[in-house]
Amino acid sequence: MTPDTYIVTAVLLGLSLLIAMVRWPKVWIVTFLLSLPLFLTDTGTGINAREVALGSFFSGTVILWMIWSVGRPDRVLIRHWFDFLLLLYVILTGCNIVIALLNNVDPIEWAADFSVVCLMLYYFPIREYFTQEEDLKLLLIVAAISSIGMAGFTVYMYKQRMQDNGLMYAYQLVSSRSVTLAAVHLLGVLFAIAGLFYSTFRVRVLLLITAAVNAGALFLSFGRTLWVFFFVGVAMLMFFLRARQSVALATGLVAAGVLAVAVAFKVNPRLAEIGTRVVTHRFTSSAQLSGGDLSFETRIIEAEAALRHIKRYPLGGKGLRHPFISYHPIEQGHHNTSFVHIGYIGIAMRQGIPMLILMMVILVMSTIMCWKGARQLPSTGPYRLYKLVSIVMLINMPALFGNIFMAGIFDQRYGNVMFAVIFACTGIATEMLHRRTTAVTPDAPVLP
Repeated sequence: MTPDTYIVTAVLLGLSLLIAMVRWPKVWIVTFLLSLPLFLTDTGTGINAREVALGSFFSGTVILWMIWSVGRPDRVLIRHWFDFLLLLYVILTGCNIVIALLNNVDPIEWAADFSVVCLMLYYFPIREYFTQEEDLKLLLIVAAISSIGMAGFTVYMYKQRMQDNGLMYAYQLVSSRSVTLAAVHLLGVLFAIAGLFYSTFRVRVLLLITAAVNAGALFLSFGRTLWVFFFVGVAMLMFFLRARQSVALATGLVAAGVLAVAVAFKVNPRLAEIGTRVVTHRFTSSAQLSGGDLSFETRIIEAEAALRHIKRYPLGGKGLRHPFISYHPIEQGHHNTSFVHIGYIGIAMRQGIPMLILMMVILVMSTIMCWKGARQLPSTGPYRLYKLVSIVMLINMPALFGNIFMAGIFDQRYGNVMFAVIFACTGIATEMLHRRTTAVTPDAPVLP
């Protein structure tokens, strides 16, 4: 398709989404989730017309929905201090345009980054329309299908890059990887595994497919940090299972791992052997941070350069998309970039230390809400699904905090969409817990 065709298609899609947003809001959200494989997947060719068109309409429609909802007297958006702080974060990020312009940032580039932050606002419509059990089931099923689409596209792109590399050396196996959506795949795997203990036989078939496809994509990311957090998440999940279920989970994971390795060596022994060497190297290189692990060394040098800017502008930062110069050990040269892999430092450099503190408060509050839902919601009756959601979001939290440190997801499309989904699921479960312990109606504000 030509860029003009993408633009025409995007305009038609945008008008359809605007109509759906008002008339059929669930269709709007479902369309958004099912479009994520096209919108979030890294093709390795830079930003194209399709991504620009989808991004503009997805961010634009949620901003319009927020404005429309504020003007409706029958809708209460701010129900909790968490809601207030999240909305405050987005509004203050919008005010960052003043600082960015003072630091000579291109307003178009700033707007591109701000539109990515606005994706976090999908928390509000998702929580608004998917509170009931049947609606929540629909949301989770659509999210699972979307994750399968993203995983399938990740595997396809990996295969294409692997063919281009010729697969002559082990390092080419790593260079073919795409780690962009690894955190999404990890969340998909953890949700599918936990869901096996809270679902019927028919649903388990979809969950097994979701787990298998996302596990394959997660492995192909060669992201050792998220591999480790997978086992951390499984260990946390066992805390909420019975002893017999924990044994079954451990046995099943070992059996699945052995089967996967056996099949790999049977189908393509050479590729499996190279893969084994690469995995071993990925972990052993972590013990050689100086000169051994160039990716980690790059992050440290990058962080040191960003910290110099934070010392000069600690309160307001230098603005979204403000570039800085950093040395790149892998490329053996300096380069101009606005991206900081260590997300905590990146947000402080762009938006200031107070904004970093605000985001940390939001993340900690979300974690506490997950913990309360996981511990206090019953495992039976109408609360079963909500407890599952709380548990999954809780066991994914260590990976989320770790991924922020390694991948700087605050200014990434997939990161803000993931924030929106995680926060929304946590908020839905929290409201169910609140309705169980008090007599308030679903739309009653918690924050005075």
